[in-house]
Parts: sequence; structure tokens; C-alpha cells
Amino acid sequence: MRRAIAWLCGGAGLAMTATPAVALTQEEVLQSINQHVGSTVDLSKYVPYLVLALAALLLVVWYTRRTQPRLVTKPLHHRGKLLREIARKLHLDAAQIKMLKILAQEQRVSSPLTLLLCPSLLGKAIHTRNPRVDRVVLSEVVHRLRGFDLDSPAAPSSP
Repeated sequence: MRRAIAWLCGGAGLAMTATPAVALTQEEVLQSINQHVGSTVDLSKYVPYLVLALAALLLVVWYTRRTQPRLVTKPLHHRGKLLREIARKLHLDAAQIKMLKILAQEQRVSSPLTLLLCPSLLGKAIHTRNPRVDRVVLSEVVHRLRGFDLDSPAAPSSP
């Protein structure tokens, strides 16, 4: 078996050396180099590869942006939470909030916050006669609104 492999390899080597060697002159070699170096590159061969690379890059970017968790917080649009927060800042109790709700229904406004934010509307609501409204509780609300300082985070200032 070794002899067969050696004989085949030797035969292949003999066949390669049997081809006549062409002796190139220095001028022919330099002319061949000059032809290959001086020729322009055909970019149309590379366009499909560039398009594929760009498409692969876009797919990677799309996939990574799709799988990342969103860090955007949802806006809170809840009237009840906002009313509770403002009532806490103004130190209003449940009875005062209830009176504001009754006045808001009577004035046909969407929220008791409208009465707190618009003093003229609150004054108009107070001057209407409604047996369900407790005037003492409303006077406490007005007193708290007059003494409330928006710049200080503490309790309302006393007059």
C-alpha cells in the first residue's frame, strides 16, 4: 500500500515538473503587474454584498430595540388620585372634600378641583343656597385656601 501511494505521489510530482517552464522576462512581469495595479475596480460586484450587510445590520438594530424593555412611565390621568393628592397638600378632610363634590355637581363642573383652582367659581358656588351644603365646612375650606402658601411644602400658614 505504501508503495502505491509513493508511486502515485511520485507520478504526480513528475507530471508537474514535466510541464515546460516558461521563462518570463523582467519586462513581461512588470507589464503584467502594471496591468493589474492600474485597472479600475468594478464596484457593481460588491453592491449585493453591501446590501446584504446593511440589511443584516438593520435587522440586528430592529431586534435589539424590540427586545429592550421600555423605560417610559405611563402618564397618570386619574381624577381621584389627583384630588386625593391635592386634598392631602391642603390638609382637607373627607367632609370638606364631600362638600366640594356637592358644589361641583351643583355648578355642573367636571371635578371639585375646578372649584379649588378657580376662586370665582367657588365664590359663586358658595353664594347659592343648597340645604345639603354645610357652610361651616365650606368656610374652613376657604380659610385653608386663603392661608395656603404654594412656595412652602409645609402646612398652610396661619393668618
